[in-house]
Amino acid sequence: MSSEKERVQKRDSEIEETIGILETEMEGLIDEINELRKQRNTLIKVNAFLRDELKEILDRLSF
Repeated sequence: MSSEKERVQKRDSEIEETIGILETEMEGLIDEINELRKQRNTLIKVNAFLRDELKEILDRLSF
């Protein structure tokens, strides 16, 4: 019975260690996702600015 209890405790310990590793990895992925969202928002703003600049240049050339 003692060896069964030890195996269960060892397995529980391994599971908790795995959960800790997964939580750390998940936090890192969340940070990466947030950074990518910031970059996407910046690109959207830059794209809008460049589109407006191009439209203004094309309007000037039309005259």
